[in-house]
Amino acid sequence: MYLSYYGEADEPTTFDGDVIELGAGECKHISFDVPAFPGPIFQVGVRLSGGSGRVFLEAMKWFGAPEVILEHHGYANKATMWRRAWVNGVDMMTKSTELFRLIQNQGMGLIMQGTREWRDYSVSASITPHLARRAGIAARVQGLTRFYGLLLAADNRLQLTRMLHDEEVLGDCDFEWHLGDTYELSLAVDGDRLTGSVDGSVLIEVTDDALDAGAVGLVIEEGRTAIHRVQISALVK
Repeated sequence: MYLSYYGEADEPTTFDGDVIELGAGECKHISFDVPAFPGPIFQVGVRLSGGSGRVFLEAMKWFGAPEVILEHHGYANKATMWRRAWVNGVDMMTKSTELFRLIQNQGMGLIMQGTREWRDYSVSASITPHLARRAGIAARVQGLTRFYGLLLAADNRLQLTRMLHDEEVLGDCDFEWHLGDTYELSLAVDGDRLTGSVDGSVLIEVTDDALDAGAVGLVIEEGRTAIHRVQISALVK
């Protein structure tokens, strides 16, 4: 098996898995953990060599929670594919010294990355709201109006919300935050258990089973926010 991905300067690069030998009529299962790459993967396949013949591919799939850190690197300003790997649902996503600077003029916007195969994991991000009604992170994102969000909200509130076409606040609490300060938000989704933390302290815990899987996202409502680093991790059980 092989993976093709974009390198530090957007150059297409290939990673090859271990070579296996197949005899006539023989069937083997191949699997490996995908390593961290500087840019997004754009192709997965099987490479054949060593003579003529036919090989039947029964199935190919990926599974499990991701283990990846997304942050600003020195090459980030000359490469573009790592940024284009995010689905852009905000009015403006600008280049800066941060990982992202997101701007939404009206309503709520978000950018997202991942797949429906992501189920139980935690997503964390260092967020600096510059001028925003709400800003935060999202998990189990299935579209612009289907996700769980952990948001810094007006009037010094922290909210854990469910967006299922219409928004519902599942839990909230007092949390004094200030524009221009940076906060480490973390949202863990484990079955129907949702846990929201800020700077390492668990502040909200709720249960909800409306969304069982999905990508991660970064959320901004009517304003501007900076994101410095995003980490997605498997939950320790």
